[in-house]
Amino acid sequence: MTADILGLSLEIGGFLAGISLGQVPYSMELQEKSQASH
Repeated sequence: MTADILGLSLEIGGFLAGISLGQVPYSMELQEKSQASH
């Protein structure tokens, strides 16, 4: 049971890491655009 929980948390952790890493360039681009428009 512990191994299942550990594997699941690792999958979720990798999933969340992939999402956050994928959003970093996007959010930086948004900041540049918002700064340029001011």
